[in-house]
Amino acid sequence: MTTKMTPVAASPSPSAPKFKKGLARSMVFALLMFAVIPVLIMGIAGYARARKLLYEQVAQQIYNISHSYASDLNRSMTTKKIRLDRVSRRPLFIESAEKLSELAPSNASFIYYREQLFSEFDVVNRPDSKPLFENFMLVNTDGVVCAASQANWEGLSLANSEHYPEFITGAHSTGIYDVTPILPEQFAIFTIKPLSAENGKDIGLLIGLTESESAEAFLNKIIFFNPASSAYFIASNEAYVGIDAYTKELAVFEPSHEQKQIIASTMIYREEDERDTLALLEFSNYQETPVVAQVHWMPAVNSGIVLEIPQNVALGQLGSLAPFSILIFILTFGAMSVVLWIASNRVVKPLLDLAATTRHFSEGDWQRRSPIQRDDEIGLLAHSFNKMADELSSLYRSQQITNHAPLQTSAKTRFTSKTNCYPKLAPRFASPLQLEILCLALWMFRVLSQRHLTRAPSLCWKH
Repeated sequence: MTTKMTPVAASPSPSAPKFKKGLARSMVFALLMFAVIPVLIMGIAGYARARKLLYEQVAQQIYNISHSYASDLNRSMTTKKIRLDRVSRRPLFIESAEKLSELAPSNASFIYYREQLFSEFDVVNRPDSKPLFENFMLVNTDGVVCAASQANWEGLSLANSEHYPEFITGAHSTGIYDVTPILPEQFAIFTIKPLSAENGKDIGLLIGLTESESAEAFLNKIIFFNPASSAYFIASNEAYVGIDAYTKELAVFEPSHEQKQIIASTMIYREEDERDTLALLEFSNYQETPVVAQVHWMPAVNSGIVLEIPQNVALGQLGSLAPFSILIFILTFGAMSVVLWIASNRVVKPLLDLAATTRHFSEGDWQRRSPIQRDDEIGLLAHSFNKMADELSSLYRSQQITNHAPLQTSAKTRFTSKTNCYPKLAPRFASPLQLEILCLALWMFRVLSQRHLTRAPSLCWKH
């Protein structure tokens, strides 16, 4: 005879807690926090490394260009000093210079010695068709110009010029702006050679001039590689001379305070050891444009040269790198969110299904089983629930077959013979059948505990 199992409906508790079911969302947020931090660190580190590499590349390019042209100018001025020294060793030139330093321009022999001086100078100054020096002049010991390639310079005195003390310091070249009265408000490189007669008498100074046209052509060569760049000289008298952006001619300008301060500190260092480095300077120039620049000290002309490029041109690739890095981060963040959401749902959804199965089972649907088939911990939990449900169903089925009254009496007798729990639990259950099931389950637990444990705990509740 088959007995149909009748489910027992459990009365829902009016104060049952409500759950938001946000485990998947919480897992995604928690995992994203741990995943985003390393990605963010790697992104920032990658951007910083890319910026450093680009910075070093720009510094190397500026250095190669400016150092190359600065070296060319140093070699050119060294060659000019050698040629000027050769001129000073020619007997006819020394003879003419000595006579011109003594004769007045009105003397009949003055023109003869003047022409002989020019002829001897051109022999060395024009190895090819192009002269090394655009102009030259002979200055006597009083600082007066005795003879010059520009006739209007003759008779002028340099003794009152603030730069004259620098001229008489020995053989050297120096870049100076505004040598009045010879070249007022103009930049030129003066190559100076002291002259002495055969008897050791001091004749004066032979000065060869590399004027502003050559300096302008030199700066144009440097900035040819990048029209946005600019180059300028820093004269020995601290004048800043560059190509004017509007007139395209050589002109002096007043640097910004930041520009002057940074360059001045670098120039002091360069003058001490005369070595160039790859250091890249950053400042806002006199046009208030943020630039990167390099300074090269040129000992052959006792001056410096600066090559600068606007930062938005030199480091412009960083502008595209930043949005690209942000886009990569957003895409990575989105992809990680999707992956983590799917992975979290693979954990949470089976738990929700198992919770629903448990709820239906507790409401009286004793045939409900978990359909989860997995070999992980969730599968173990579902398998344990199904096994528990099978055992409870079998127990309940066996109670339906047996007479309720004898079962109640025997269970009550067996259980209350050892404990005094039955009288205390009876008022809490709506039906004797529910109480009987609980008592039977507790009795079975006690028997199993005594069988497997040497010392079983008491099953009596105390209120």
